Amino acid sequence: MLTAVSGYIEDNKVIVEENITEWQGRNVIVTILDSAWDGQASKDTQKTDDEKKKKAALELAGLWKDHENELSVDDMVRNMRRGRRFDI
Repeated sequence: MLTAVSGYIEDNKVIVEENITEWQGRNVIVTILDSAWDGQASKDTQKTDDEKKKKAALELAGLWKDHENELSVDDMVRNMRRGRRFDI
């Protein structure tokens, strides 16, 4: 069985943020999923990264707020799905 849990590395220890007592005594494999890994990851770094992701998501949520378009959402989606047409 494969189970993923969230956590971080601190002082050469893996600290998980979830209750893992039900897996007591079992073998584990630690996979580090951080493309920007520099060997200095910590809980503070993880919090900073989470804050950056939340800020980016909020900015994306308002991406179309200043967009002026006469088409309704349905018409816009219909036009996007229609594909390109070439006048040849």
